[in-house]
Amino acid sequence: MASELLHTDEDERIVQAQLGRSLRGRWSVARRCHLGVPMVIESHPRLEDGSPFPTSFWLTCPLLVKRAGRLESEGYMRALSD
Repeated sequence: MASELLHTDEDERIVQAQLGRSLRGRWSVARRCHLGVPMVIESHPRLEDGSPFPTSFWLTCPLLVKRAGRLESEGYMRALSD
């Protein structure tokens, strides 16, 4: 992750609306769609208090979340783990 945060106030509003909640910790936009809307964010590995934040990447695009959920329900992630 770059030392600077790579998101704007508008990105923050969009991502919070996509997730339906406020965000914790520092993050940046890792990937945008063809319209420039955040699709994936990258989280800093530590929260402000120093505690670990183990999830590095988050899908924020509702369509991607739905498609990933479908793959998970079909056992795709289990097959990758095996």
